[in-house]
Amino acid sequence: MLRSLLLFFLLFSAFAHAERVVRLGTADVAPYGLMKPDGQADGVFLQLGNLIATRAGLPHENGLYPPARLYAMLQRHELDLAISSRSLDRDIGLVNLGKVGQMEGRIVYRDTLNIDPHGLADFSPYLIGRIGATCPPLARANMRLYDLSDYDQGYRMLMAGHLDALCGDSGGLSSAIRHIVGDKPVPLKSFTFLTTDVWVYANPQLPAAERKKLHDAIEAMQAGGEIERFLAQQLPSLILTGRGGK
Repeated sequence: MLRSLLLFFLLFSAFAHAERVVRLGTADVAPYGLMKPDGQADGVFLQLGNLIATRAGLPHENGLYPPARLYAMLQRHELDLAISSRSLDRDIGLVNLGKVGQMEGRIVYRDTLNIDPHGLADFSPYLIGRIGATCPPLARANMRLYDLSDYDQGYRMLMAGHLDALCGDSGGLSSAIRHIVGDKPVPLKSFTFLTTDVWVYANPQLPAAERKKLHDAIEAMQAGGEIERFLAQQLPSLILTGRGGK
């Protein structure tokens, strides 16, 4: 009996002191989070989140979730870590661990429009494609918007003249168009209407020691240029032949 109790105590003690698994969540929005044809989760932010947790030396798991569900799970503290351009410290009380990059809201448009835009109002006469409810500044400005199933559809409609422009984040647009044309230049111009920072946010219930490891890993990766190189490799820029714009 005494031997059985001792064995139970040793097993329980080992379990109690085992390092917990950090639960990461990634929005299911390509190219930042996506499911590959073979059923494996992938995406730029999913990979980056895994890389940060690995550099911090923490065991982790990472799941894909629709954005609304992701934010709800974070608010209920069912996840420990997420990468987002939304201010999750202000909105739902998460802990900001550090900046990992920037996202740009961008409009790419056909060179034949022959405009030199200085603001969104310059695009008001034109039909602009977007994915779902993205590009809210354009919706608030009552622009003419066409909802797309994906950027591949949008690019093909744009080049066929059925759309005048596409709106989205620069990474998503670049990834989709390069998927179609490869490294070839495209006869488009671009206009950046919004720039926002991207941050790593932690559940405030995550132990302080683990938050510090993650924070220190982010700082070290930033200082060494690792995050910048990773993002540049994963989200290469488009080669635009159209002149003008910004």
